[in-house]
Amino acid sequence: MLLVYVSQQGTICYGLFIFIIGVVGNAINIFIFGSVHKYRTTVSTFYYLIGSIVNFILMFTNVGMRIVYDGFVFEPGSNSNAVCKIRRFCNITFGMMSLCFSCLATIDQYFATSPNVRVRNCSNIKWAHRITVIVIIICCLHGIPYLIFANLSPVTGVCRYIDAIFEVYVPLFIVIVLVIIVGIVMISFGCLAFRNIEQTTILADQGAQKQLTRMICMQVILVVFCLAPYGIFNIYMWCTSGISVTANPNSIQAVVSQLSGLFMWTNYAGSFYVFLIASSSFRRRVKCRFLCWRNKSRIKPTDQM
Repeated sequence: MLLVYVSQQGTICYGLFIFIIGVVGNAINIFIFGSVHKYRTTVSTFYYLIGSIVNFILMFTNVGMRIVYDGFVFEPGSNSNAVCKIRRFCNITFGMMSLCFSCLATIDQYFATSPNVRVRNCSNIKWAHRITVIVIIICCLHGIPYLIFANLSPVTGVCRYIDAIFEVYVPLFIVIVLVIIVGIVMISFGCLAFRNIEQTTILADQGAQKQLTRMICMQVILVVFCLAPYGIFNIYMWCTSGISVTANPNSIQAVVSQLSGLFMWTNYAGSFYVFLIASSSFRRRVKCRFLCWRNKSRIKPTDQM
């Protein structure tokens, strides 16, 4: 019972904290990235705009539902197969989308800062629009099996997968694709973009690109830091039992799974605050939009990132 209490209190306290800062931060991101023309037409920040929209939805469908059902143990609907399926679908679909757009933003920044003209031309807003649609479709299609195989266990009442093969696939996918591959891609292209911006002096908007590169590199650190504990736990569970969570909801593994999963959602709530720390021009944008919006004719911030 102590483990259950610790898990519930951790979910409520930390979950509410993540929910509040996530809703506020992503809402501001959407407003800033969506209202500033320079951001809308820059590929990297366009990806962050779409990612912020996805993260905003995540705060309600994932973090919010976790607080209600796992923290406050809200009974109505908690023992419903429909709720079980929807939660699993939303978790993987929107989580995967968000990480994909973070990866795409990092990759594009490498393109945009390259000294090679042909490579820089790969950073194209029209292609970004098409890639966005493709990513959304792929993530939704990938989530369909979660709707099919997620079900409540008739014995324990725990939401899990009824297909043994799919139950093994899920932690493998999380570890290999969403943790290892995403981490490697973001770290690699983040380092390459940072190297480009340090070595290249021919870019027309050198100052803006430096600011944007700092924002992206800080975002990479946030993603890796938040995904690592959840990935390590899934590796441990796969090596010891072959499944992502234990069937006993009172066990230490179940509690660690719940809390490490909740910590992972910090990644989806913290991008706005990372951008504030990393970029002085982004701070000026936010300050201007929220404190000086009535004086737009007098205060015109530069087009730096």
